[in-house]
Amino acid sequence: MLRILCLLAFISTAMACNCTQLPPNEAICAADWVSRVKVIAFHNPYEDDSGRYDAMYTVEHVHYFKSSHSRNPLPPVFFMPSNEVKCFNLSIGKEYVLAGTFATNYEPNVLRVSYCDQVTENQLDGIKEYHSISEALLLSLQTYKC
Repeated sequence: MLRILCLLAFISTAMACNCTQLPPNEAICAADWVSRVKVIAFHNPYEDDSGRYDAMYTVEHVHYFKSSHSRNPLPPVFFMPSNEVKCFNLSIGKEYVLAGTFATNYEPNVLRVSYCDQVTENQLDGIKEYHSISEALLLSLQTYKC
């Protein structure tokens, strides 16, 4: 029985991390914001894989690649689905490029992040630390046209 539960948990995590991601320029254009962030803190109050947007990261926005002028500066907190935490594998103190949306059905300054919305060159690479992204991806971030 324990093996079955472990297998189901593994499949659930694998499914959450499996999606068709857009090419970099399209992902940037689809996002409300794209930012280089430094992770300060993480809190997942329920420690579950429900998929609710209840996993919370506190970040410092180091650089904005895309942001609505009416929402600068971006809030230092974003939420992601709890079942995607393992997909991101973000570490406190590290820097990443993240893309997200504004949660319009809540307070106007609530940021959301989802794995399938990220700006990456290859889904298999996952979310890389900022210092590990390629020159080509960095150029896409700096010169995108929507």
